Amino acid sequence: KTLNKILFCGRVVKEKGVETAINALKFIHRTQHTVTLDIIGFISAQYQAELNQLIDELGLCDHIRFLGQSDDLSQIYPNYDVLFMPTQTREPFGLVLIEAMHYGLICFASDRYGPRNIIQHEHSGILIDSDKPESWASAFNNYCHQ
Repeated sequence: KTLNKILFCGRVVKEKGVETAINALKFIHRTQHTVTLDIIGFISAQYQAELNQLIDELGLCDHIRFLGQSDDLSQIYPNYDVLFMPTQTREPFGLVLIEAMHYGLICFASDRYGPRNIIQHEHSGILIDSDKPESWASAFNNYCHQ
């Protein structure tokens, strides 16, 4: 399966695991150089500067974009193949997850809290029981090679 466009959508804060998604892309790029990650959601200027530095250090500047907030995600989801939701906090109910599934995205989510109640592993999405970027990249690569 060719999956080239990954979306991270939601509040862009440390607890939501955006750094996991960014670091996972580094491992994905070892074998799949065309994969991109777009980050949509509110982010503070300070945190964006920190993430931009990380992205620069990883050599991924041409593969990761911050697109700001969007009031109408229904126009955005169809442009992506995959949703990464590596939340590290209690996520009681993932509306973004439900919406992404509705638009046909393959959803990779943390195996905890709300996502665990929404996704049936390997049926309606992929649950990942780790905050390690290598685990996210491995799950993505394994899915692509099924």
